[in-house]
Amino acid sequence: MYRTVFSNHRRRILAAAAVLAVGGALSGQALASAPYTVHVNVVPSTVTKSHVFKVTATGRSSNASILTVFIDPHVCALAAKVEAARPKAVKIISHMVVHLYTKSRLGTAMVLGTHHVCAYLTAVPPQPPLSLQYARAAALYRVVAAP
Repeated sequence: MYRTVFSNHRRRILAAAAVLAVGGALSGQALASAPYTVHVNVVPSTVTKSHVFKVTATGRSSNASILTVFIDPHVCALAAKVEAARPKAVKIISHMVVHLYTKSRLGTAMVLGTHHVCAYLTAVPPQPPLSLQYARAAALYRVVAAP
């Protein structure tokens, strides 16, 4: 009888340990992925003047957030509010996103040179005067003259 009780107790302890190990692994995996991300790319990265290019912003947002993407001839600002105040920055995407998202916009290359695409993921609603910024990303594309 002593051996039977001990064996049953031992099995329960091993089963509980297995459940905790699997649960811990799953929660560790969930914690490993970032709750807020944004990535931006431009295709093609070198565009002939008067030709079309595509800007795509992708990422993840744990709750409702605002995705804002600008095109600017200057290096991207550290915050969306600062970027929005720049005179040459043009907002091309402004959209509420949640969970996994992909937003795209087509554009026509008109001004020669290097251009910066600046993407920002901020809290909803923005808290004036400073909004909570979750993530930001940047990409470059060049506009060249027709051969």
